[in-house]
Amino acid sequence: MKVLRSLIYILLIFLFFGCSDISDKNFKKVSKIIFLSNREAPSREFDIFLMNPDGSNQTNITTDIDLINTLSNPQLSPDGKSILYLSSNREKDLRLINIENRTSTTLTRANYDNAKAVFSPKGDKILFLSKINSKKQINIINIDGTELKTLSNPKFEEYDASFSSDGSKIVFISKGNGNYNLSVMNIDATERKTLVQQKGKLSKPTFSPNNDEIAFVNYIDNVPRLSIISSDGGNIENILSGKVVDSKIYFTPDAKRLVFNSRDRGGKYSDVSIIDIDGEQFINLTDSLNYINQNTLLTPDGKSIIFNSIRVDNSEIYRVDINSGERVNLTNNPNWDQYPNF
Repeated sequence: MKVLRSLIYILLIFLFFGCSDISDKNFKKVSKIIFLSNREAPSREFDIFLMNPDGSNQTNITTDIDLINTLSNPQLSPDGKSILYLSSNREKDLRLINIENRTSTTLTRANYDNAKAVFSPKGDKILFLSKINSKKQINIINIDGTELKTLSNPKFEEYDASFSSDGSKIVFISKGNGNYNLSVMNIDATERKTLVQQKGKLSKPTFSPNNDEIAFVNYIDNVPRLSIISSDGGNIENILSGKVVDSKIYFTPDAKRLVFNSRDRGGKYSDVSIIDIDGEQFINLTDSLNYINQNTLLTPDGKSIIFNSIRVDNSEIYRVDINSGERVNLTNNPNWDQYPNF
């Protein structure tokens, strides 16, 4: 009987502590970081490097691949097997690199310098911008290059598209008829719904982890506000006012805080910032780095932020602990290392 009770007790402990980590297991761990560097590239070109999360084993994977520049926006696929990037040739092709054999294949033509291509959460689709009849339009394509579809209304400029966490919807900005619209729709372009319509600029919308809320930048009387709205179009809550947000916004996995780049110290600097969802506590994590700190990424476990810090003649990639503020220089190279992704 004592043995049975002990087994039950051990089982209860396992279930309790095992279940406490379920939320973390919903988010992939960072196994590799990719970044752009010009340390081995011809003049005005870059290579895509791969490194471990601690900065070790920095490896050039595009030695024999050209036409990579600062607008290439490399993205690591969710399965870690391929890299998506925008070629800097005249046509601006979206290309995929197979990391294992280091070959590059063309996926589709973007015809736009700032395609901002991203993988869907499952990695089976790619969302990107192109110019169609001189208007920015949102497109989606399968990872194998099939079923290319334009999702946008051709009457409007549409951009800043972001997937929901399950990949079934996108949130985006639409501009036309003198208005800015914050809208959502399914990835097959059905059930399109406008949540916010106004004269003031809207930008950078992103879903919360459970897709219940959307954070975005909301300009009212030319004053930027970091705002949140329910994904069904409820009341807008303005949680930060007057600080320019110049990056993608991230919810932490518990949806209690937002991570983003701000101009907290004015136009000369860009800083990695955190704010509680209720707007009570604002933290600048890079106020002691007198540089432009940008390309901010929140690690999937919500514990660290990766970013690059630009100096006068150099750029380094850092990791900063979201709670302690402790920073680590991951690249430590005298050349330009920037645009990290994982």
